[in-house]
Amino acid sequence: MTQSRTRSDAIERTRRAISVAGFTAIVSCLLVGLALAAAEHPFAAGVFTVAASLLVAMPLTGVTAVVAVEIRRRDWGFAAIGVAVLLLIAWNLRKLLF
Repeated sequence: MTQSRTRSDAIERTRRAISVAGFTAIVSCLLVGLALAAAEHPFAAGVFTVAASLLVAMPLTGVTAVVAVEIRRRDWGFAAIGVAVLLLIAWNLRKLLF
């Protein structure tokens, strides 16, 4: 097994761990938000906002991991495409938030 392959596997394991943690956090926020909304608690909207923010952030981790793997593999074409996707997401978030 080459060193590049080992690094790519490490990046994939890290991405998978982040994805599992993110999915757990999203589901937890949605469940807590539903419970708070049922109790008519004022923090329910804030918890739903956190869940929505996590839903937006999760694809960023996947694309960032792809860019890192492609850079390690020295596949500059796919790395450039990944960076372009990240720039498009950043551009749209900037327009949405500001």
